[in-house]
Amino acid sequence: MSSGDKAVQRYTALFDGVDVDATICSEAEFREALFLRGQIHGGIGKCKLALGEYRKAITYLEEGVSSGQLYEQGKFPYHTSEYWTDLAECYLQDSSYEIAKLYLDSIESVGKLAPSNKMRFYHLKADYYLG
Repeated sequence: MSSGDKAVQRYTALFDGVDVDATICSEAEFREALFLRGQIHGGIGKCKLALGEYRKAITYLEEGVSSGQLYEQGKFPYHTSEYWTDLAECYLQDSSYEIAKLYLDSIESVGKLAPSNKMRFYHLKADYYLG
């Protein structure tokens, strides 16, 4: 097991023990806590992607997307399209081309792509069409 795997495993074990109690905070604080938990899981998904563990990354990345959409109440911020880009890469690497295409199309339809993520998006799109 690599040091990256050990770090993710240790962090996940610690993090999963933390629970958010809706009775001791306001609704806004509770929503923000759920959002932050999802973003942290999304970060773990990015680590799994970097480690080449594409199937494991998908679950974490999807949680990042879900928490962002719930918190932003239907708006699509930059981090959502970044997670979609990550998911497209995972599915391309897993040879699930139809699902990867759906994520790539979703990014285009929303039209919000961080400048730092544009080149990666276009590379993935090229990989889809050339692959």
